[in-house]
Amino acid sequence: MKFQPIMDKEGRPCISGRDLFASFHLDMPYETWFRKMAEYDLRAHEHYTTIVCKRMNAATQTMEPVLDHLIIMPMAMEILLLQPTEGSRLMRLDLIDISLQWNDPEAVKNRLMELIEVSDEEQEDTPETEFPKADPQQKKTVTYADLVNEQKEPMTISAIASDYALSGLKLNELLECLDVQYKAYGSWHLHADYEGKGYVVKEAHGYKDRGGIHSDSYRMKWTPKGRMLIYALLQKIGIKPRIEVIPYV
Repeated sequence: MKFQPIMDKEGRPCISGRDLFASFHLDMPYETWFRKMAEYDLRAHEHYTTIVCKRMNAATQTMEPVLDHLIIMPMAMEILLLQPTEGSRLMRLDLIDISLQWNDPEAVKNRLMELIEVSDEEQEDTPETEFPKADPQQKKTVTYADLVNEQKEPMTISAIASDYALSGLKLNELLECLDVQYKAYGSWHLHADYEGKGYVVKEAHGYKDRGGIHSDSYRMKWTPKGRMLIYALLQKIGIKPRIEVIPYV
């Protein structure tokens, strides 16, 4: 198969982990395969970037958000070396060809010129626009931000998920894929980039284990600030709250 290079946030040419996996025709889930590849010193942010994209679900014939990884070219070639087949050899040649085209001096020059043009456009003055005055009698469309501002109390992930017609399990998985949170010892925790910034509060509740020993567990609830963080992240991958799909006034 021919690979389609994808640029990550740092502008590096990458290959979709799911596309790479599909080329091997393996009888296992993608997530299981990727965990095995991660054992070969595949490091997050350095060798790959975790993303959420939409793909067709063969069973339901609907587009659904799934976990994927943008793997940099050199590491993709390393993975292909672990599959000593004729097909893998041809795919390595394809990646080499993509890398040569990417590093061609003319291609580098063109990318630089595109960056300069974008920078110049951003610096141009935006023409002033006259906006019509709002009619005080006209009803205001209620936005998701309006609903969040009305609900000051922290909310569980399941309650927030219902705003998007998702289950709490699915929303937790999406936030994990987006590197917002991780699970340890049966509880969810925020990554360092989000910890201590007012996105969540933690509520403790006690329980007894099978041995009758009393222990404490913590459950995260999301503040209005945290709900707007979730809203912004889901917007980037095309997931909108129901109020924006079917707005009301």
